[in-house]
Amino acid sequence: MLATAADYPWIKQLHLTAVTLSLSGFLLRFAWRLHAHPYGSKRLTRLLPHINDTVLLLSGLAMGYLGQLNPLTTPWLAAKLFWLVVYIIAGSYALKRCPTRRCQWRAFGVAVVAALLILGSAISHSAWSWLALFSSTACC
Repeated sequence: MLATAADYPWIKQLHLTAVTLSLSGFLLRFAWRLHAHPYGSKRLTRLLPHINDTVLLLSGLAMGYLGQLNPLTTPWLAAKLFWLVVYIIAGSYALKRCPTRRCQWRAFGVAVVAALLILGSAISHSAWSWLALFSSTACC
């Protein structure tokens, strides 16, 4: 059964909860990687983010469907998806691929900035992200 407009509030709450869990989990897993904590290599630690991110993606798609949003015609959504790809790649480097601490920290910084830009675009509904909140002339 497809979602209806009446389902939007709980889908949005599910999405926001998944966002919070995703960002918190990323921060925790990065700390575990820095300190070589044994929890970082547990099977559940590797599995739960994928489950949560699937919920995040599906709830985002449902909200886009209900709001009739198309990233090709909605600049803030296109920006959000662009920064999501940057966040995923940088996060992957920060948590797995970087061989040195310096590389890990740089990738972590890029991932955090990308996450902040995603949040800014979601809040302001502008491709200008946080800048749109400080400018009355920002477009898109």
